[in-house]
Amino acid sequence: MEPTRWLSAEEQNTWRAYLDATRLLLQALDRQLTRDAGISFTDFELLVVLSEAPQRQLRMRELADAVTTTRSGVTRAISRLVDTGWVRRVECEDDKRGTLAELTDAGAEKLAAASPGHVAEVRRNMFDLLSPPRRRHPRSRLQRNAHPPAGTPLSPERSAMSSTSAENDYVHIDKQSPAVYQAQIGVAKAIRHATTEAGMDRRFVELINVRVSQINRCAYCLDVHVAAALAAGETQQRLAVLPAWQETTLFSEREVAALTLAESITTLPDAHTQETDYAFARRFLSEQEISTVSWIAVTMNAFNRISIVSRHPVRPKQ
Repeated sequence: MEPTRWLSAEEQNTWRAYLDATRLLLQALDRQLTRDAGISFTDFELLVVLSEAPQRQLRMRELADAVTTTRSGVTRAISRLVDTGWVRRVECEDDKRGTLAELTDAGAEKLAAASPGHVAEVRRNMFDLLSPPRRRHPRSRLQRNAHPPAGTPLSPERSAMSSTSAENDYVHIDKQSPAVYQAQIGVAKAIRHATTEAGMDRRFVELINVRVSQINRCAYCLDVHVAAALAAGETQQRLAVLPAWQETTLFSEREVAALTLAESITTLPDAHTQETDYAFARRFLSEQEISTVSWIAVTMNAFNRISIVSRHPVRPKQ
């Protein structure tokens, strides 16, 4: 196995500056489109991709691969765009089980109307900040424009990517601050009581816990909660397809609503998407259920982060 090529301090600064600059740019573009055109950046990006596709049509999978949004986010966004009349679903002629998303004339008109303001915002936030030579090589300017990363860059020996030393180098914050962690455990116990009052069985709750942990890529929590879900009666099949639950019919409307809300709380998409996700969840969940699912997701996110920042290890099972 080749040795890991750790990032130098300069390379880490460049990488983090790039991420910060990208985040700030996307936030600025979304604010402008929402304010001036009444459309989110996510929806605008989908309209652009469809406008450039042959016959203004793409399969849903191809569309998801072409944009920065997750596949589940694309599915919800297309439903939203169909409701506005800017996109329509078309049966795939060579595959009757497949569905195409097609840009409508109204969608093309919306794209044309929103594009001038969007292009001006792109120019203002990127190209106007670059001298002509640096428009080909913008890295140095991006480093200056992005917020500087907090703290000192990690040395290679203490890099978060170190698989051999991470467990020893990182403070287990649950053990270092046990009183704080016990307070978090107290919140979890209160939520368990709330799930009982809301009529949610353990399998339903663990489904949410697993999905949130998948999104956050928390290996330790997945190890714990997949086992808990199986013990509560969840099936291997449903857990296997859970990352692509939108593409199956294995989940009830109530479960789909809960997963949609939990994913939205976890990923915090643009404001318009959050509102759409919330409105969808309200169609199938009571106010008590909305509150309880929200608390489950919020708390699972907290436990994910406790385990991730502490580098809790996953031990092989005998």
